[in-house]
Amino acid sequence: MPTPASLSAFHFLASSRIPSELVLKTIQHLPFEDGQRIASLSANSRIRSLLKIYEHSITHFFLKKELRHAIVDFPCDKEFGLTWLSRCATKYDLVDAVMDELTWRENCVAVEPHNMAVVNAGLLLLYRLQTSCNHSARLDFLKPLPRDPLTAMYLALHHATLTARYHGHGWIHQRTYGRFMDANQLSLRNEMEFCFAEATLSVGPDFLYDMLVNPSDPSGEITLLNFYHDHGNHDWEWPCWGDGKGEFEPPRTQGPQREAGSTGRSLFTSMLERMAELDKCPLDEVRALVEEATDKKGHDLAFLSLDGKARLIRGSNVE
Repeated sequence: MPTPASLSAFHFLASSRIPSELVLKTIQHLPFEDGQRIASLSANSRIRSLLKIYEHSITHFFLKKELRHAIVDFPCDKEFGLTWLSRCATKYDLVDAVMDELTWRENCVAVEPHNMAVVNAGLLLLYRLQTSCNHSARLDFLKPLPRDPLTAMYLALHHATLTARYHGHGWIHQRTYGRFMDANQLSLRNEMEFCFAEATLSVGPDFLYDMLVNPSDPSGEITLLNFYHDHGNHDWEWPCWGDGKGEFEPPRTQGPQREAGSTGRSLFTSMLERMAELDKCPLDEVRALVEEATDKKGHDLAFLSLDGKARLIRGSNVE
């Protein structure tokens, strides 16, 4: 974030004696970063007018200079401009922060080097999913996708879930359930991890950032429990395992009573069904098959190239 002192160095640009061409040239020599420095210059009416008139060309310049792949990673139509580019920069920063957690050397379930690029593409595809305006539109986005984009998103979800299980905080963390789980505890953990995946598909990488990178902010845990309230079975009998002090019990959530199907069809289930359909295998086997296949360094999406990533973002197979 630029400081007032750093911005004062550019006050001369507001002078009418400075040719417009020189003002624009000077602006283009500034680093775009998150776009805040450029946006702050528009406080001056003259510079604001120049930015508005030449916004398209300035955006193209910064796109080529600093964010060359943004137009592919975050396709846009009518919104092309400096505000869009600023949002792209923010999304890249967030994806990089999540990738740092997923590839952290002390992460016991870290993404393997041969899968780093495809997991990164999966996170970008999750942003692409968020461009769909509602739940039905997101289902429509998932249903026709071919195998490779679905695999990329699944790997991102898979590694994010495991990272949250062993290195996260709150109800998703393994310490909640202990090392020796009975059937009830395992069932609850599976439910929580299902809701974690559903929240990721519904909210996007912002949810992963809240859960993995910024756990001190309660918004991630609140989102997870909201999805648990909507998608959990809630068939527990209270008290679950005795009423003694320290007994483990599932979370109790409050809210309106949901009728079956009122929350819409699960995005995660629909995604797995589509993958099972493409792989011609039972639904309960598709996850293990994908994980086993992508563990091998020679699978089709290993060491994904930039061209391959661009095809995935467009919703196509690599080949």
